[in-house]
Amino acid sequence: MKKSVIGGIAAAVLTVLLATPAQAAEASVIHVPDDFAPTLSDTRAAGHYEVVGTGLHIWTEADPLIAGGVKKVAEYVATSKPLTTVGEPSLSYTATTGTTPPGFQLVVDFDNDGSADGILIGEPGVYGNTWWLNNGAKQFVKDGAPNVGGGYGSDYWGTLDEWRAYFPNAVVTAFGFSSAPASWATG
Repeated sequence: MKKSVIGGIAAAVLTVLLATPAQAAEASVIHVPDDFAPTLSDTRAAGHYEVVGTGLHIWTEADPLIAGGVKKVAEYVATSKPLTTVGEPSLSYTATTGTTPPGFQLVVDFDNDGSADGILIGEPGVYGNTWWLNNGAKQFVKDGAPNVGGGYGSDYWGTLDEWRAYFPNAVVTAFGFSSAPASWATG
């Protein structure tokens, strides 16, 4: 197992499953935080993470005077996997009482031209197996979305199977997690 020292704590290993059930045995092992892509990080001023034993503790500050926009932890790992081969992501975590589980994020090159076109966000604790598109996504992705209309995080949404069918050449360029005001841990 790869190890590094971060503030005197050994780096954790986080297993993220981004595979079909048949490929689950070949799950990727992520070395946290060494494998996080710094250029994609969206961990803000009141969002934090720390390695604890073999787990990753993620939290936002509870102070009600701190604006919600800075209460976010979002980290990504670079990859290059066709969306058609990506199964339903999963994560082993323990939530603090009263918090919403973290969401998954897939940075996607929808037209397979080498540049990311949008982010699919999956929040199973809120929307079940529906994945919604970020507001900053390119217009052609919004125009081609499987479903249009509010109610699922944005006006553009669908299951991963629907997104795969509508964008069969899409490639996931990074996968990650996002947690706004909450506290949870992996491991």
